[in-house]
Amino acid sequence: FNKKYYIPLIIFFVGIVLSSILLIQKLMYERQKDEDSQPPMFNLTEFDFLKANIKSPFAILLLQISVIILTSRIFGWLFKFIGQPKVIGEIAAGIFLGPSFLMTTFPVFGNLLFPSTSLIHLQLISNLGLIFFMFIIGMELEILSFFKKGHHSFFISTCSIVIPFIAGMQLGYFYYDRFAPAGISVTPFSLFMGISMCVTAFPVLARILKEKELLKTPIGNFAITVAAISDISAWFILAFVIAIVKSQSPNT
Repeated sequence: FNKKYYIPLIIFFVGIVLSSILLIQKLMYERQKDEDSQPPMFNLTEFDFLKANIKSPFAILLLQISVIILTSRIFGWLFKFIGQPKVIGEIAAGIFLGPSFLMTTFPVFGNLLFPSTSLIHLQLISNLGLIFFMFIIGMELEILSFFKKGHHSFFISTCSIVIPFIAGMQLGYFYYDRFAPAGISVTPFSLFMGISMCVTAFPVLARILKEKELLKTPIGNFAITVAAISDISAWFILAFVIAIVKSQSPNT
């Protein structure tokens, strides 16, 4: 079945449903006809129950998932059309639906679609989806490649961390007065900026390699290995930074 027939089929189905409703209302009018009654064109009061049900947490969650999937598909298709990975389009869709655009440009619609009370459920589902995706990626990887090329991966990973980390620390020094929280000294703030600059977006890299069918190739396994070592190193550095912050905090 060709995918291009999906949307016309959905439109046809919706049209059949609406036509059936109009026909049923007309037949009921013919049965209950009297002198003062007028034939209804389309009685929207039949759908008053939707107004109450649409405000339920489950209905909002379904609406959010539908909008996110549809927007991600559209942006992914657009970015694939211009020769970019679909995951980059999905990231752009997240920016479009997030506070950077939707909440700023259309705050009423944004708060209606993504109320603050529903974000915890959406975050839980997104984390579960990320866990399952990374589990599937792990099943497809060749673990032996981690050990065969471990020393090469470690060397390249270290080199890829050092320069962004040092650059991020320098940015931390310049942005300390503007963005540092109260009670945090310049050292942990600069270290945190360095970490944020050197961490690899592991799920994004995995999606790109999977989309380009490079995940099971030697270069794909090597790239995943380097990214995994980089993330592990970044987590160790982050733990070190947290220890420094807690040691400087008077409340701990």
